[in-house]
Amino acid sequence: MEKAYAKFNQNYERIVAGSGREGMRVLSAMPTKNYKMDSFKTADDLWNFMVKVANKDYPQTCGTRTSDYNIVRGHAYTVLRTHALVDAAGKQVARLV
Repeated sequence: MEKAYAKFNQNYERIVAGSGREGMRVLSAMPTKNYKMDSFKTADDLWNFMVKVANKDYPQTCGTRTSDYNIVRGHAYTVLRTHALVDAAGKQVARLV
């Protein structure tokens, strides 16, 4: 999303560290809403919200502040899908975004 927005504005310099949310709003002309991770009480609450939104096929973007899990710090990402991995017993063993 951020890359499409940068191209819409000719280059990255012109968007001055724009966000995926901003790009989505400009490119789609639809309202957007921003959620901060600390507005969710638990990681489960955040996961359940993201799954609900993904199941409705609503577009999602996210940004990073840390470089945990080998994800580049300070970048914007578009969430394509969420998926829970389960073992043979049906127990959730991992969450993929």
